[in-house]
Amino acid sequence: MLPVTENVNAMPRKLGCKLIINSNTITDVKLLTYSSDWSGDITIGQVVSSYITATIPTPNFALTGASVSHSMSIGSPAEWVDIGQYTVDKNSVRTRQGYTSFSAYDKLHDTVSTYTANAAYAETLQGLCNDVCNQIGIGTVANLGNIGAVAVEKASLNGYTLRDVLGFVAAICGTNAYLDASNNLVLKWFSSTSYTADGTRANIPYVGENDCTVGRIICQGADGTYTYGSGEGIYFTCPIINADNQQSLLSYIYSCVSGLTYRKADVDIPYGNFCLQSGDIITVSTTGSNLTVPIMANSWTYDGGIMSSVSAYGVSDYSGTANNVERSVSSRRVQQVMEDKETKKREQTQYTRLQQEIADAAEVITGASGGFIKINFDSTTGETAAIYVMDQPSIDQALNVWVFNQGGIGHMQRASTSVPFNPATDVNIAINMRGEILAEFIGGQKISGVALESTEETTNAAQVLISGGSIEFNHVYQSTPTNIGRIRFRYGSGSGSYPTNTIALECEHGVNITIGETNSSKFVFRSAPGSGEETFRFYGDAKFFDDVLVGASNTFSLTSLKSTVDGIYSAIHDNDGILDRLDDLERRVTALENQ
Repeated sequence: MLPVTENVNAMPRKLGCKLIINSNTITDVKLLTYSSDWSGDITIGQVVSSYITATIPTPNFALTGASVSHSMSIGSPAEWVDIGQYTVDKNSVRTRQGYTSFSAYDKLHDTVSTYTANAAYAETLQGLCNDVCNQIGIGTVANLGNIGAVAVEKASLNGYTLRDVLGFVAAICGTNAYLDASNNLVLKWFSSTSYTADGTRANIPYVGENDCTVGRIICQGADGTYTYGSGEGIYFTCPIINADNQQSLLSYIYSCVSGLTYRKADVDIPYGNFCLQSGDIITVSTTGSNLTVPIMANSWTYDGGIMSSVSAYGVSDYSGTANNVERSVSSRRVQQVMEDKETKKREQTQYTRLQQEIADAAEVITGASGGFIKINFDSTTGETAAIYVMDQPSIDQALNVWVFNQGGIGHMQRASTSVPFNPATDVNIAINMRGEILAEFIGGQKISGVALESTEETTNAAQVLISGGSIEFNHVYQSTPTNIGRIRFRYGSGSGSYPTNTIALECEHGVNITIGETNSSKFVFRSAPGSGEETFRFYGDAKFFDDVLVGASNTFSLTSLKSTVDGIYSAIHDNDGILDRLDDLERRVTALENQ
C-alpha cells in the first residue's frame, strides 16, 4: 500500500490528479483510469505491470512516445503521492472536441524482446537480476540476500523474453515482480495492510465460500516437475530449477509463500483508494466475518472523485491433489492492435488471396488478447501429460482447444458445450510425432520437394499421386494399387513420338478417356484390349458447328473415319461433274459482270 501521512481511508475527501508529460504539468485531468495486468490465479513469479488511460484538454505538444509521471493528491493542502511512470502508446492517441485521450504503459509491459546473456554480469541469480533490469531499463534490487548467490547458467535462458526471465528471478525469490513509482524493481510476496473494506465504504458482490490455504508448490523445472509440501498448491514454471537444486530451492520458496490463507473475492470501493496496489492484502468485513483478501487485480477511475475495485482469485490446484493440476493464465498482451487494422489491411489491393490468408492466420496468432492454459499430470506417474490452450477457463466450457503432448499438437473445435469433445469429429488440425500433418486447409506460397497422395477409404478406391512432374491415377483394391493412366510432361527430342515438348494424356490398355457431360453427351476414347483397334465413341449427337456429325451411340475407328473422309472428298470432286458445273457457273457470272 502506498504510504501517505493523511488518513487515506477517510471519506469524503478532496482528490487531485497530476500528469507530468515531457516536463509539461497537467492538472486539468478530465478522466483517468489505472489498472494492473495480473494474469490469472495466484502464482509465484508473476510479473505485474500497470498502465493508465487518460483524457486531458488537447495539449500544444506531441504525445506520441512521451514519458508520463503520474501522481495523486489527498487533503488540503494537497499531499502528493507518486503512482508511477509510463510511456504513451503512439497508437492510442485520439483527439475529439478539444480533448485528447491516450494510454501509457510502464516498462514491464513491453518486455517481450529476447533475453541475451551479458558476460559482464556474474553467473548468479543476483547477476541475472542485474542483467535483466539493465536490459529493461529499470533499477535492480541491489541485494537479494543469500538466495542471490545461487548459481545460474544464464546462457540457457537465451531465447526467453525479458519478462519470462524476470519472472524466473522472482520465482526463485518466492515473490512476484513489480515496479515502484521511481521505475525500480520490487520483489515481494503478498503483504498485509491496515485497510478494511466493509459495508460503510465498499460493495462486495462476490466472496468465495471457503478459504484457500497455500500448502504446496508445484514447479515445472528444466528437466521435470517437482512438488514440495502438501494440500492446496500453486503452480509455476522456472527452468532455473533442476534435479540438482530443486530440493534446496523449493524449500526456500516454500518458506516464503506457504501458510497464506485467504478468500476469493471481488470488492467494489465506490469512494476509491488509489493507495491500494496489487500484492497488498486487505480485510473484507462481511456477514459478521473478517476475511483476508490478497489483491491480484486492481483498477480504479478518477473523474474528480475516485472509485476502485480489487479482485482475488483461487489457488491453481484447488482439489488438493498432485494430479490434474490446472493453471489458468491470461495470454500476455503482445501488441495493441489498431481498431481499423483489419479494414486497412484488406484495402491493400496488392495482396493476393494467398497473401491475405497468411496475414489473417498470422493475426489470429499474434493479435491474440486472451486465453487460458491448463496443464494436466498423469494420474499414475505424476508427470505432465498434456497442455491445453483454451478459450475458456475450463475445458467443459471451451469451444476451441489446442492440445500439446509428446505425441504432437492438435486443435479441437466444437459448436456447443452440450456434448463432450470427440477427437474423431472435432479435430481440425493435427501434427504428430510421425511427421504427419492433417488439416482442413494447408496454404503456403510454395510447397517444394514433396509428393502428394490422395486415397479414398473404400473397397475400390481412387488414388492420385503427384510426383516427379507426373499426375498418376491408380485404382486401389485391397490395398493394392493398379495404374490406369497419367498426365505428364514429355520432353521433345526433335524426332520420334514427341518431336516437341508435350503435355501427354495417357491411359493404360483397355481404359477409357471421357470428355463431356457425365450422363448424356460425351466423347470417349478407348484403347480396346486385344482388338488392336483404337476407337472413338460419341454418346448423344456429336456436333460440328451445330450440324450433326455422328448420330447417337455411333462408333467409328480411326481407319473407318479416314475412309469416310476420303469418300466424301471423292464425291465432291466426281459426283455428277459438280466441279465442272461450278466452273461453268463461274464463267457465266464473269461474263455478266463484263457486259
